[in-house]
Amino acid sequence: MAMASPRWQPGVSGNPAGRRAGSRNALTEQVVCALLRDFREHGQKAIAKVRVSQPGIYLKILAYLVPRESKIEHSNVVEELSDETVEAMVAELKERLAAKAAGLEAKVIAGVIVEQRGAPADSLIIRSAKSP
Repeated sequence: MAMASPRWQPGVSGNPAGRRAGSRNALTEQVVCALLRDFREHGQKAIAKVRVSQPGIYLKILAYLVPRESKIEHSNVVEELSDETVEAMVAELKERLAAKAAGLEAKVIAGVIVEQRGAPADSLIIRSAKSP
């Protein structure tokens, strides 16, 4: 005795009273339209609220919006510089490091020492040269 084929015959459905053609698409379209209407009305406020109250979720949403396959090109700017430019940059960095090591990068405030009448003798006021 031959076994019956488990597949449905062409043109015959397993559920003759099943879902109408296009009904799933209509539901999806209605949901998307409802979301679009809601987003137009409340979207910016909702995004701002999530950004403040749940920054992790906010960043996750942003990550989902970025294309997964992005073309990233690496460029080595130093290779494009001339030897003279690189040497000048190295010299500048060496000068900065030497000045920092010597303490020459300390910020100096130019000012004038002013005695204040009625104040104790050991208290002095230093006013910036820029202030009146």
